[in-house]
Amino acid sequence: MRANIIEKFTIKIPSAGGYVKFGEENGISEISLWVDTNKDGTGDVKVAEQTKFETVSTTVIFNNFVQPISYLEGEEKYLVVNVKFNMVKADDPMAGRIEIPNSGITVVDDEASVVELPIRSKIFRYECKEGDPGCDPPPPPKTDGCSCATVGVDSSDSSTILVAVLAALASLAALLLRKRTA
Repeated sequence: MRANIIEKFTIKIPSAGGYVKFGEENGISEISLWVDTNKDGTGDVKVAEQTKFETVSTTVIFNNFVQPISYLEGEEKYLVVNVKFNMVKADDPMAGRIEIPNSGITVVDDEASVVELPIRSKIFRYECKEGDPGCDPPPPPKTDGCSCATVGVDSSDSSTILVAVLAALASLAALLLRKRTA
C-alpha cells in the first residue's frame, strides 16, 4: 500500500433490515468521523461531522475534512465513526446499523484501492430494561380544574363581545383567587 489521502468517505444505512435513517425524528441525529491515533477504538481527532440533516436520508458523504486524512506507505489508519441515535420505545423495536459500502472510500491516487470493504457495524437496538425509569411513559398532564373555550361572535354585536371579554376576565380572576387560597 502506498501513501495516499482520503478525499471522500461514504456511510450508508443498509437497505434491508428496516434500520433508522439519518435525519429521522427517531433515527440518527448526528454522525462524526474520527481518527484513532492510538488504536484503542476511541476517536482522538474529529475530522468531520454532520449534526443537521435537511431531509431524511440513507447516505452521508464526508468530503470536507477539518484536516486531511493521509497515510504513509505501509501505514494502517484507524478511523472511528460515532453515531448519535435518537430511538424510542416502540411496538416494533427500533434498530440502527451503518455500513461503509464498496467504493465508500475514495482516495486522491485513483490507481490505489481501499481493501476490506464493505464494513458493517453491529446492530444497535433500543431496549428498555425492566425498572428503568427512562422507559416508563410520561404521566398524563395534571389538570387544574379549569379550561378555556372560544366562541364565534358576530362582529357587529359589540355587547356580545363585551360580555365574552367580561366572562373571560371573571374566569381568570376566579382562577387566581383559587390559586392564592390553595
